[in-house]
Amino acid sequence: MPFERHDDHFGPNRIVQDWEWIDYCSDNGWVGLTRDWHFRYDDREKTAILRGGATIFVLIGKYPHLELAQNFVQLLPKVYAFLEEYRDAPFIAKIYRSEPRVKMWASASDLSRKA
Repeated sequence: MPFERHDDHFGPNRIVQDWEWIDYCSDNGWVGLTRDWHFRYDDREKTAILRGGATIFVLIGKYPHLELAQNFVQLLPKVYAFLEEYRDAPFIAKIYRSEPRVKMWASASDLSRKA
């Protein structure tokens, strides 16, 4: 799975709104990966996810970035399986570090109801 760094596209000093990077990922057919789970409750971000058909994974846990990254790499087979199962729908899924697993957090229908 290729990765693109946020700063390579937006610059290291630019503050980017969640809806903006979500749109950018969707426009490029990329999967979003973040630690920020608050956007799930913001109408503008939910609209961006639905409009662009975004697929977003949220890294869960108060761990150093390196540990979260290592956990993500270890769970790549489960991430790929998840993407295959939900390939036609926008979603937000959680990737847990303490109990290594990938879990649906908000499907398209969940986001539509709350948007």
